[in-house]
Amino acid sequence: PKNAPPTIFSAVKKAGAKLPDNVLASAQARGFATLAYGPQHFPIAALVKSVEALNTLDVSKAKGGNTTLANIEMLKTRAALEILTKQAGAAIPQLQAVLQQKSDEREIALLLGYALQADGKPDEAAKVLDETLVAAPRYAPVLHLIGSLLETSGTNDSGRDAAIWYEKALVASPADGRSALAAERLYTEQHRYGQRRRVRRGLAKEVERALPPDDRAALLYRTAADYDEQGRLTEVADIAQEAARRDPSNSKYVA
Repeated sequence: PKNAPPTIFSAVKKAGAKLPDNVLASAQARGFATLAYGPQHFPIAALVKSVEALNTLDVSKAKGGNTTLANIEMLKTRAALEILTKQAGAAIPQLQAVLQQKSDEREIALLLGYALQADGKPDEAAKVLDETLVAAPRYAPVLHLIGSLLETSGTNDSGRDAAIWYEKALVASPADGRSALAAERLYTEQHRYGQRRRVRRGLAKEVERALPPDDRAALLYRTAADYDEQGRLTEVADIAQEAARRDPSNSKYVA
């Protein structure tokens, strides 16, 4: 889809050949992308087709003949589909079993976190994610998911705490657009405009990698509006011109 974040989309596109390892890579990329960015960018029907392709895969020809590894990679895609189709409970014991054997499997840990969250077990999800950070402290998807858990926890400081973790994800991966947008949204809700400006400016620098094409002009315009409020007219002109170049049909960018 044209709105897909470019880094994930290219991974799906490049892995489209029918070689067993590419079938695994394509399916897994689509599973994680659908979890991260939602069915509006990656329809679940396409993920179903990816899982169906895995069902006909000769695992003995994948991953250099390492069938254990190939089965773990297939589990990742199937678990993503189960989480997205309200069957997270079915995925949890399988993911737990793999993680007991391979405690350094951070993608399995991430999926288990998603599954536990979807199954209404946020405390268990947080425990799994915290343990993952011991071995992989800069793994941005886990940092983001912790932010999501905190945001939905309902505590008095949930929004502020969540923003901290979304920013941690940004430090680990400056092109993590979804963490930047989540932090931007929370800072707007909290009227913390200085922090929002900082996040927007950082995201504007990474706009090519961080956002889908249709979202880039809007982000640049919001950043230009921030500079305008501060009277920084040189920056306003440069960024607004870039927003207008990307979306000349929008009169407010051009103006």
